[in-house]
Amino acid sequence: MSKRNNLSFISLVLFFFAAIFFTLFLLLSFWIQNLIKNNLIDNIIEKNNQLSLVVSEKVDTLLIDFEKSLSLLKDEKYLNDDFINRLKNNYDYIEKIYVLNGEGKIVLSSGDKGDYNFDYSKQEYFTEIKNKNERYISKTFISAETYYPTITMSIPFKEYVIAGFLNLKILSDHIKKIAPKEGDVIGVIDSRGFFLAHSDINVVYRRRNIFNLTNLKDAIKKNAKNVLIKSSVGKKEYSVSISKLKETDWYALASHDKKKLYRPIENIRNSILGIIFICAILIIFLGYVLFVLLQKEIGYLNKFTKLISDGNFSLDFKYKGFKEFFNLVENFKKMGEAIRVQENNIKQNESDLKNALNEKIILLQEIHHRVKNNMQIIISLISLQEPSIKDKNLIVAFKELKSRIKAMSMVHERLYQTKDFSKIEFGDYIVSIVNDLQYGFGSLKVKPILQSDIEKIYLSIEQAIPCGLIINEIVTNIYKYAFPQDFDKTPTIFVEFKKENEETALLLIGDNGVGVKTNLDIENASTLGLKLIVSLLEQVGASYEIKRDKGLLWIIKINLFCQT
Repeated sequence: MSKRNNLSFISLVLFFFAAIFFTLFLLLSFWIQNLIKNNLIDNIIEKNNQLSLVVSEKVDTLLIDFEKSLSLLKDEKYLNDDFINRLKNNYDYIEKIYVLNGEGKIVLSSGDKGDYNFDYSKQEYFTEIKNKNERYISKTFISAETYYPTITMSIPFKEYVIAGFLNLKILSDHIKKIAPKEGDVIGVIDSRGFFLAHSDINVVYRRRNIFNLTNLKDAIKKNAKNVLIKSSVGKKEYSVSISKLKETDWYALASHDKKKLYRPIENIRNSILGIIFICAILIIFLGYVLFVLLQKEIGYLNKFTKLISDGNFSLDFKYKGFKEFFNLVENFKKMGEAIRVQENNIKQNESDLKNALNEKIILLQEIHHRVKNNMQIIISLISLQEPSIKDKNLIVAFKELKSRIKAMSMVHERLYQTKDFSKIEFGDYIVSIVNDLQYGFGSLKVKPILQSDIEKIYLSIEQAIPCGLIINEIVTNIYKYAFPQDFDKTPTIFVEFKKENEETALLLIGDNGVGVKTNLDIENASTLGLKLIVSLLEQVGASYEIKRDKGLLWIIKINLFCQT
């Protein structure tokens, strides 16, 4: 018995698959944290949207309140310098208020009295009211007094124009209060992309134009709600929400630093990726160890199979591998022993069969040899009887009978010389028949020459004897009748035997002699030779055709039941 090894293949495989399962679990965790990340992105975008809406509502409210404040002057009891100054002082965001007459001259002002000397009829906030007679809000400009973005709002009142200058610093102050934490950015831009307000007021003072970021400008043109932008400074990425103000063509923006937003998730992801990497290295290592060990075990098993394939069935091989393979090795040994017993039995049976086959071959050879000898004795007896026969017709009949017996004898002669009794090579048999007939009719004055084209084709014994007799009869008739003594051409006998296809062979036997009468009915002929030919053709299932134009030509098609 082989000594068992405590190393368990199953335990190693289970550990390997446990590592794979753990890695898959980590990959699932990685996928879940991506879901959390996407959810966080959605929450931040929603938060930014809310912030941008709050800012836009604040700006709209500011503009509406400013318009309402200016509209108080439409009451003539308030249309005086004292009320205008009190109105300006009550609101920090109002820089100054003008009331202009129809010619663009100041009639009331909260500012310096020197302003009364200027002509404001060319100012846009005056001309727009005169042309459209509805509220007008100017584009932003930098105030010469506060150096901060400012707008002018003007409203019509009878023949007057009431114009107020609104300092937008109040927006920055409000944004600074609602900005959640560091990294969050809130701002308001005008239609040209300049910041009017920002959570960092220095951005407003620097007159930064956000439209330098092409993708943000394109997003505003497309009325997009959110866009991801990359700053030109530090190449940071920001998630930006956009909200258009109702009262103006300004936009409120709220953004968040993407890197700071994702930092906790990135830390988790990096940790998971690190663990996945370590697990992957472990799996590769375990896979390599499994491969080496399995290769070693397969090498052991290959030795067993090599010994069996080399015929060494008595296995004495000590196996010290995985304990799960121990039973397999023992079964190999049992299988080898069983194969050895079976092989010995097969060899004995094979020897017995070979002996029986050799006895059968010898017996069949002896039978064919005796048949051939018996036929040869018959031929000899006929030959001994011939000299005492005076009737010429009877002598001819005896000669034809001997040639027919000879043709059949040749088949048995070939069979006892071979070990395959089911078929003979018919081409060689044809040559033997024709040569024997040529020798038998050697005493004729007209000696025809033989032209042959014969392929090596096998016929079964059932076909060979009838076909041999057919050839014997046709060639005998040629010698007897085709070439009279006064024949003036070169007498020729043609014999061809070829394959027409895989299923049929073509036998052509003919001559260039005098031929036969055209009115001769071959199938109903009275002569024994022709009757025998037709009968034998039907026996082997062959079809035939006779051509009489140049001598006589037999075209016989034979079905090939036995092929090489």
